[in-house]
Amino acid sequence: MSFHYSIRDSVNGFPTNKSQGKRLRMEAEMDIRREPIEQTIQRGLRSTLLGIGINILLAFGKCLAGVLGHSFALIADGIESSSDVVSSTIVYLGLRVAIKPPDKEHPYGHGKAEPIAAIVVCLALVFAAVLIGVESILNLRKPHALPEPYTIRCAETLKMKVESV
Repeated sequence: MSFHYSIRDSVNGFPTNKSQGKRLRMEAEMDIRREPIEQTIQRGLRSTLLGIGINILLAFGKCLAGVLGHSFALIADGIESSSDVVSSTIVYLGLRVAIKPPDKEHPYGHGKAEPIAAIVVCLALVFAAVLIGVESILNLRKPHALPEPYTIRCAETLKMKVESV
């Protein structure tokens, strides 16, 4: 939207009709909001990358403690943290694509990438839930060793570390 305003369009420095005034206010608001939105997007991208890094460490720690300690709950929690890594990565990539400016192939921009990423995340979470459910049902009738006592302490420590961040 390009609107050029000159002193001839005004009386005593004010727009002469309502539509000119409305356009000027809209353009002024867009200019004011443009910089903070870009900063907000960059902050969101950085926090998503930080979340991905933390969830990778959590997933590895939970799965390792679950396998070594025979705790299916910790293994399931590790799988859930892994799904957080996948979903955060998809959100990050979707946002990176969505903020691209319009081009010849996409004259209206790339904004549809964000809802597509959300659908992919939804499907990934459903897949993880089904995987955990199937594994639980398959292992329900199989006798297995009780979890080692340290797995509870390990889970509590991991939880406290995450809450402190």
